[in-house]
Amino acid sequence: MVCFVQGLGIIQIALVMCVADCEPITGKSVQWTVIGVIDSFVGIGFVWAGQRRVNR
Repeated sequence: MVCFVQGLGIIQIALVMCVADCEPITGKSVQWTVIGVIDSFVGIGFVWAGQRRVNR
């Protein structure tokens, strides 16, 4: 979710760990917005699958 909101340019977070010559994300980023959406759906899928397993 943070990747999605940062990709939309709503928030800006400084890089915490960087191995190479990293530049901070400033402004909107389509790449990070898409990554955030995919990440959110994967997370929701994990929660849903975990709940199904517990309810059996």
